[in-house]
Amino acid sequence: MNHLTTSSFVLISLVLSGAAMAQTAAPSVPSLPVDPAAIKAYASLGYSVGGDLLVDGTYSNAGGPFTLRAGQGLQYAVGLQYRFTDRWSAQAALGYHTDRTNGDGWNFEFTRYPVEMMVHYSLNDDWR
Repeated sequence: MNHLTTSSFVLISLVLSGAAMAQTAAPSVPSLPVDPAAIKAYASLGYSVGGDLLVDGTYSNAGGPFTLRAGQGLQYAVGLQYRFTDRWSAQAALGYHTDRTNGDGWNFEFTRYPVEMMVHYSLNDDWR
């Protein structure tokens, strides 16, 4: 009988403690300091012209001229934009910019990885 009483006491204690735990409030989870809806991803693609002259010459097999410039070529980037308020936002992006020229047995290439960080003020919904 003593063993049965001890088992009953343990069972009743577990049930009561479970009920007490169910009634206590769950600990509050701190809110994120950044609203996820205010963050947007973006991508850009473009072609730039100009820049400092790096290499120029004449193709030996075709006879035509070639140039390679530091600010010319294909550029693309991916980044994030965060809107602080209705008027202020910031964006940051990591890009890839390249241009190349190839000849008979040679290759010139220019590559850079631009990092862009900007802050914007919006005058209205159409202008920033």
